[in-house]
Amino acid sequence: MRTQGSEGAEHVIFTLSLTFVLILGTLFYTYFSPRQKSKFVEISILDDGNASNVFKGIGIGDAFNLTLLINNKFGREIKTIIELKLGNETTETPLLRNSIRVFEGVIQNEEQREIPLTLRIEEVVVEDRYVSISEISVNGESHGTEDVSSIDGTNFRFIFSLFEYNGDIGSFGNTNQLWNQIWFNLTTT
Repeated sequence: MRTQGSEGAEHVIFTLSLTFVLILGTLFYTYFSPRQKSKFVEISILDDGNASNVFKGIGIGDAFNLTLLINNKFGREIKTIIELKLGNETTETPLLRNSIRVFEGVIQNEEQREIPLTLRIEEVVVEDRYVSISEISVNGESHGTEDVSSIDGTNFRFIFSLFEYNGDIGSFGNTNQLWNQIWFNLTTT
């Protein structure tokens, strides 16, 4: 015959045992379950090996070097194009028109691709205080630009947009809004 005290003790033992099993199961699941990795692609701009987004001043005809760093952690290879666009503080981003293609290819999963670039402002037009860049070169190849101007040559930027190939629609798109920029002021003297 059970006594009232032994039923209470059995209930406590059952509750503690159930709690122990739940805690042990949670720990086991947490320890042995596969971890979900973040899936992303990043585009960085390196100047002398350091992340950068501002040049103090660039003179007309002066070459400056930078490296685009593409890091694919998406869990699969991606077919991409990277385009360069000259802009100012009012330019919308990202863009896939009137741009200069600086890279096109496949970046493997877990690959970190470095794309070295040499940029040079070739021609400018100055009217009153407005400065427009009419031609730039990228890795020695000259390109005309859209009409982009700024007051006194300040607040220009090079915008780099990464577009991924979408097999479902058969074209490139910027579904992940991947872009980066580097700001510069143009010295015209």
